[in-house]
Amino acid sequence: MQENDVLHEPAAAVRPDEDRLTFAQIFRLIGNGWRVILTLTIAFAAVALFFSLMSPTLYRTYYVIMPTPANNDALRSNTFSFDVLGRQSLTPDWQMYMSLLNSSTLAGRLEKKTTVMQHLFASQWDREKGDWITHPDFDSLSLKGKIRWLLGKRTVQAPDKFALMGYLKTNLNVATVPDTSQVMISIDSTDPSSALFLLANVHQAANDIVREAELSRAVSQRKHLLDELQNISVADYRQTLMEILSRVEAHIMTASVGGQYAAMLVDGPVTLPTKVAPQPMASLKFAVVGGIIIGLVLVVFFPVNDALLLAGWRKLRALVKNRRSVIRALALRRN
Repeated sequence: MQENDVLHEPAAAVRPDEDRLTFAQIFRLIGNGWRVILTLTIAFAAVALFFSLMSPTLYRTYYVIMPTPANNDALRSNTFSFDVLGRQSLTPDWQMYMSLLNSSTLAGRLEKKTTVMQHLFASQWDREKGDWITHPDFDSLSLKGKIRWLLGKRTVQAPDKFALMGYLKTNLNVATVPDTSQVMISIDSTDPSSALFLLANVHQAANDIVREAELSRAVSQRKHLLDELQNISVADYRQTLMEILSRVEAHIMTASVGGQYAAMLVDGPVTLPTKVAPQPMASLKFAVVGGIIIGLVLVVFFPVNDALLLAGWRKLRALVKNRRSVIRALALRRN
């Protein structure tokens, strides 16, 4: 009989879960904690709106490029031996142009143009002395600079190519135009004129670096072909090398001419008339949604209620008062 009782006893797995919340309990928790949800939503919205309104106004400056046509179509579809040339075909390198945009090579080229550095780091340039400011005043520093100043780092290094490279990596945006072979390169800046000047120089410098690299490669290949012609007597083979040499000579002439070599401008540089940041309404909507979600999570899954909210507010007020008293005491000691 005992065995039968054991067999017929309900299994624990099918018993109702006492920890599971029902919809009625969830709505009851939300009703009891609506003040917590409202307070968090208002706090999130206020903070988001404050930082959004305090953020600097940014405008987008951009230019659109696309690969240039091949300088020599025959070189793209060549059938000659790479062993003879020793290198790949000579064509403008689009990938090289794109890889240069955030590189130290491009930053080093732009660093040599003093006007670019002066435009980009205008706050650190002393026009009267014609030199970089290395000991700035405390009031002229940014928030990060003021923190460094308080920590004892009261000298500022003059901007160099590494500072420029960091700026390009942080602010230069590269995006492909949908359904085209075009690429848009943009900068969001508070100073559209400086951004226009910088992007124009970025495009020119990147094109020049690619063109100079291709020209150097072509010159070395021409030398290699001329050396081969001196040691080859077979007429057919010499004829092939002469044809290749003529193509390389044409490529050298093309690469020797300045202009848009690896990438050609389709549009810009130009600045959009409307600002891209800040967007107070978008920040406000995001903050309201985030405050509601976090408030619901705290109310439903954690024991957060009005009493805890009031206790937390009292602790915050006490903490602020203590900090004020500490600051006053330090001020009295200094005096």
